[in-house]
Amino acid sequence: MPSPARADLRLRRFGARSRSFVTAQTILQHLIAIDSQNPPGNEQAVVDYLSSLCDRFGLAYSTYTYGEGRGNIVIRLAPERSDRLIFLGHLDVVRANAESWEYDPFSGEIADGCIHGRGALDMKYFVAVVMAVLGELAQGQNDLDRGITAVFTADEEAGSTFGLPRLIEEPGLREEFSGRTVLNEGGGFAYRTNGTWFSLVETGQKTVCRVRITVPELPDTNPYFPTLSHEAILVRAIAAVQGTPLPRTIPVTATVLVRTILGDHTPATTPEEIDSAIAHLEASGEEFLSRLLFAMTHNMLTPTIVRGGSRNPALAPNVKATVDFDCRLLPGLSEREFVGAVERAIAALPVELSVLSFSQGYESTGDLAIFKRAEEAVRRHDPEIAACVPFLTPGANDGRYLRPLGSEVLGFAPLDRSQPFVDVISRIHGDNERISVSALTFCHAVIADVSRRYVQGEESERQE
Repeated sequence: MPSPARADLRLRRFGARSRSFVTAQTILQHLIAIDSQNPPGNEQAVVDYLSSLCDRFGLAYSTYTYGEGRGNIVIRLAPERSDRLIFLGHLDVVRANAESWEYDPFSGEIADGCIHGRGALDMKYFVAVVMAVLGELAQGQNDLDRGITAVFTADEEAGSTFGLPRLIEEPGLREEFSGRTVLNEGGGFAYRTNGTWFSLVETGQKTVCRVRITVPELPDTNPYFPTLSHEAILVRAIAAVQGTPLPRTIPVTATVLVRTILGDHTPATTPEEIDSAIAHLEASGEEFLSRLLFAMTHNMLTPTIVRGGSRNPALAPNVKATVDFDCRLLPGLSEREFVGAVERAIAALPVELSVLSFSQGYESTGDLAIFKRAEEAVRRHDPEIAACVPFLTPGANDGRYLRPLGSEVLGFAPLDRSQPFVDVISRIHGDNERISVSALTFCHAVIADVSRRYVQGEESERQE
């Protein structure tokens, strides 16, 4: 049972503590050394360290705890300013099997030009960069035109029960988080195709829905004369759900991605045109990009957990089998439309459907002011990047909780070409997770650039 919320608000006046410079690299090594594997989380230890940095830099902050060791922190630069940019991140990491790692996953070891450890990429490097930037800006915060709020939360890797959804309900935070521009994890990664480098920026997420099909015990079932009828029903139900006819409206983001990379005149608005583009990319050896585009433009209904057997303790009385589906849906599909379609698909079967969770997807198209700011900053620090390209993530992160509040959420934690998208994807949640020092330095430079221009009230160079 989560403990009652505990808020600890500490405001430090300008000049109250020493503000000696702390690098993003040093902060990241400290963060990696704090074991915040989820479960159990232990994010409070990370919050304590970040609080000490806030005290050192003279930053206002509030901490919130919703369960033993499940800490969250909200940090404010220039807290009196009403116009604010939000940085969003999480403090927990997935579990690591140390025996499978070349270096201790909680050492922060620097070797071969990289910082090694669990969370190096997902996503303590971004937390470290944001903290370093806030520390640099804090000394002059009384003179800034705009402010920054950093929101670092618990439990993102396991559903956010002890994190952002609870924070939003705290007095004043819903208002502070509403109608904002939010920079989050998940994008700003370099990708090279046909000799040209792009930076892929997450501008949306697919809808994530989890449903369960239950096979009740049939009437007149006799355990002495097993017929395997329930198992046969389960197999038919799985096939029916996976074959559910669903509308396939191509996200605008997919069209923009295809035309940016393959040319402005490439047909990419209908399912047939997108499938042709996917086939072209695959034939050209662009396996990563073809798989990303496929995931962005298809509804995916995947059975993940099957429970069965007459003595299975996980099954309720009079239930013979269940199957859970992880459904990654195109963002334009509503819960009502989806559930109705699945119900029609299984209508002829003696099964029951229940919705376990539903998180509506969303997309922006890359025409946001912050997208332009991000692209300009990336290209200032690496002119070899031709453009930023929007994409939808097939996964989910905490941005889904701020989008319904009217905030524009951008996955932008940029890394340089030394650690391209393909490498990032292969290392997140895997053994030997690491970030190159060059990539961390680049991220710091770009985020500092975006932040300074924002708080000083500068507009995008591409304002129309």
